[in-house]
Amino acid sequence: EPLPNDQLLEIRGGSRDPLLQGLLARQLIRDPLARRYGITADRLTLLRDAPFRLRLRPRTSGPYQASLELQLIATRGRAPWLPVLAGVSKALREQGLKEGAEPTAAPKPAAKPAPEAETPATPPASAAKDPVPAPAKPSVPAPAAPPVDGATWRREDGVVVGGWRWIPGTGKEAQLLLFLGPVPPSLPPIPPGAAERPPAGEVLLRVRPRALDALGLLPVEMPALVRRADQLATRARPLPGIQGPSQPISRLTGALQVSR
Repeated sequence: EPLPNDQLLEIRGGSRDPLLQGLLARQLIRDPLARRYGITADRLTLLRDAPFRLRLRPRTSGPYQASLELQLIATRGRAPWLPVLAGVSKALREQGLKEGAEPTAAPKPAAKPAPEAETPATPPASAAKDPVPAPAKPSVPAPAAPPVDGATWRREDGVVVGGWRWIPGTGKEAQLLLFLGPVPPSLPPIPPGAAERPPAGEVLLRVRPRALDALGLLPVEMPALVRRADQLATRARPLPGIQGPSQPISRLTGALQVSR
């Protein structure tokens, strides 16, 4: 199906390894991830194996031309991701970003209390006696803090630069939404259908090249025919009989739609 007008690009995949294996093979990339964000080799595996959907949306107002949304399926639940998010949060604070929700309006001043009735200077005799102490109530433990469902990060001038949100998934899994730019609208979880969750090693791309080019977001090396295209769709699949994440060749099919 054609990509809707509220999106510039969408990529779906059964794992992110086909997109990341080239970058993560470089020590120049892996070392800063581990040193600055705490994303070590085992956590990289978590990031590479997660099924995902990535979207780029146009922005008609504000400081950004487009915003980025990366929705990941946490098949093992939230727990393995919490150290990753904690390490990223620590690094963002060190870079001067502030974590917080949308600013709220100042509370209204409380109404003035009504004047109290005058009391007699000398209390009645019945009130002079020591009151009988009430029986002590058993202590009730404070309720556990609710789980953190997301974070929003701002610059010093208050502009939102990104954040993350948990989306309830299906069964034991959870889904994590990472975003760059303003806070996106609430998104539904990625459904379990085969069309929405490609198998591992398969990647689907849909893009509106003409709209991207109008924003100056296409590489200058892109052919003129692609720049003029209204829609571009491609699918990369592993070749039959060849298995493994290091497969060097994929079967690529696609279509290009160009207006006359």
